[in-house]
Amino acid sequence: MHPDIEFTHQWAEEQMVVNCGTAKYKAGVQTEYEQVEGYDERMDFSVEVWYQFEHNGLPQEQEQTM
Repeated sequence: MHPDIEFTHQWAEEQMVVNCGTAKYKAGVQTEYEQVEGYDERMDFSVEVWYQFEHNGLPQEQEQTM
């Protein structure tokens, strides 16, 4: 595998505020997991994720480290 690869996965279901969160991985192993809590927080997070996808076609790019 690629032991130095790190990435962040953010998701938000089509039905806003139902299931959204962030997970981080390093070398193919999940190192962090956070499900967004609270209605207002989930709504804000969902809107941000879907806005990025709609306007960029892909999630917001982040600095890559290798």
